[in-house]
Parts: sequence; C-alpha cells; structure tokens
Amino acid sequence: MASLDTAVMVDVARRTVAENRINGGMRRLGRWVLKNPFAAMASLIILLYVLVTIFAPLLTAYDPNTSSARDALRAPDAAHWFGTDSIGRDNFARTIYGGRTTIIVAATSVVLGGAVGIVLGLLAGYFAGWRRVVINRTVDVLFAFPDLILAMGIAAALSPGFLSTIVAIAFGAIPPFARITYSAVVGVKDSEFVQAARLSGTRAWRIMLMHILPNVTSPILVQFTLSLGFCILAVAALSFVGLGAQPPTAEWGLMVSEGRNYILSGQWWLTFFPGLAIAVLVLSFNLLGDTLRDMLDPRVKS
Repeated sequence: MASLDTAVMVDVARRTVAENRINGGMRRLGRWVLKNPFAAMASLIILLYVLVTIFAPLLTAYDPNTSSARDALRAPDAAHWFGTDSIGRDNFARTIYGGRTTIIVAATSVVLGGAVGIVLGLLAGYFAGWRRVVINRTVDVLFAFPDLILAMGIAAALSPGFLSTIVAIAFGAIPPFARITYSAVVGVKDSEFVQAARLSGTRAWRIMLMHILPNVTSPILVQFTLSLGFCILAVAALSFVGLGAQPPTAEWGLMVSEGRNYILSGQWWLTFFPGLAIAVLVLSFNLLGDTLRDMLDPRVKS
C-alpha cells in the first residue's frame, strides 16, 4: 500500500513539473508576443504560408496546369477566387502551388549556400596563415558582385531550370554566411573552453564542430532568416527574366512575368496576387530576422 501511494505521489509530481514547464513556456511566449507584435505576426504569416503550400491539394479543386479556353482571363469570382490566366488556368491554384515551388527552391539554396559559407567561415576563423588569406580574399571577390547580379550570371551560364536556380542562388548566399561565421569564430576561438579542448589533444575539426560552432549559432540563425527573404525574391527574379522556372510550372516570378502583358488591358489579378504573395512573405522574413538580431545580439541588449 505504501509503495502504491509513493507511485501516485511521484506521478502527481511529474505531472506538476510538466504543467509548470508548459505554463512557463506559454507565459514566456506571451511576453515575447506582447513585446514583439510585428515579429509574432510575421512568424504567424510564415507558418500560414508553409501550411498552405503543404496542404495545397486540399485547398483547391483545380489543377494548377489544367487550362480551359472557355475560362480564359476571368476576373476573380466565386468559382475562381484569384481569377484565371490567359489560357484559363486557375490563378488561386497556381499561386498556392507556386508558393510551394518558390519556398522549396529558396530554402534549399539557403541551406546549401549556408553550409558552404559556415564551413569556410570556420576554417578562416580558426586557422591563421595562408588558409585564412585565401578564403577571405575569395569571399571579398564574391562580395564585389551584387547578390542578384551574381545569381543571374551563374544562372545564365547554366541551362534554365530549378537546379541552375538553386546553384546560382546558393553561390550568392555563401559570402554573407562565411563572413558572419568568420567574425563570430574569431571572437570565441581564444576562449578558455577552446584552449582547454586544444590542450587536451582534441582534433581541430572536433573543436570547430563541437565547441566553437554551438557558440556562434545566434548570428548564423539571424542570417539564415534574412537570407530566406532575399532568396525568395531572387528565385522570383530569376524566373521573371526567364532564367529560373520554365512554363508551365507554377512559380510566383514566372506568373508575374506571364501576366505583365495584360496589365494595361485590365487583367490586374494576374500579377497582383503572386506579387502580393512575394512581398508579404519577404517582408515577414525581414521583420522576423530583424527581431531575432535585436534579441540575440548582446550589443543591442546592452
């Protein structure tokens, strides 16, 4: 009987601890939302975009690539919320499916470019001598070109398509990640915990991955958030000029490019809805990135 009472008490204690943790987390989240309402709204918008692109087949009965000459250039109505394009494709279906394309390509580009940039920044920050000089000068050369112009040049040298778009944008994402990681690593590489790991015989790659990288994640996270906004804009820009997604793929930049010829004739919905989707999502990532920078940068806190 005593053992049963003990088990009940332990179970109650565990539930109490779990409830306190949940309540504490909810209170912290509530304080963060009240303190950063614009960032909270941006986070909610980004989450909504992701959910809409994931569940796109459940949100529309239309196929984004199915045309209908009878329904060409219909204005927004109850049947076609965002209207139709010049060959009768549902603009709402193409907008939400286009978001899936744009977000996946942009996220892939940021992950690839960020991974390469982080590795280069770790190497340049940890090692001195010729390796640091070579990496830093290479990054300086890449910084000499505007990101979008660099991406366009690389995409133009490759065949148009998703793979060339990912490679081009990822290449342009390398320099900021490399520079930010380098600056952060230089600030912590002489810390006591790094010196202790070095004196204990830990290998350099393990020190960089296990001791230095976890302590420089804050600026990398901020850069990742800001880069997502730029990469979404870059994906749309490359598709707009014909270097990214190709017809009949649903992609925001390509939709704006296809609809621009109908603006003067009054079919405003062809460019308005995909353009609005781009603007709102990029603005949301920029707002969230700025808030994270203010929260995680110790110089701002001071």
